[in-house]
Amino acid sequence: MRKAAKGDIRKMVMTRKQLEKLHCHLNPDKEHVNDVYKNLAHNILLYGAAYCPCQSRHIKDTICPCKFMRDKGACRCGLYLKDGEKNNG
Repeated sequence: MRKAAKGDIRKMVMTRKQLEKLHCHLNPDKEHVNDVYKNLAHNILLYGAAYCPCQSRHIKDTICPCKFMRDKGACRCGLYLKDGEKNNG
């Protein structure tokens, strides 16, 4: 099993410009963000890609940022929040 490279993690993070286009922002809860990142890194090690930890299917459309996030601007994991939305937990 290979060690997850920093570059792999950086590929998961949407740019500010991408987030602005979707009217979203990174969750300000650093502990939650770190937990999601750990799960994504785990999926990189196990499956070779940063599959969304909230999805059971490991397909191209569930690689973070997943198709649902890109199309709907909504993140099931809570990694990204809609502008004006606060973290509830």
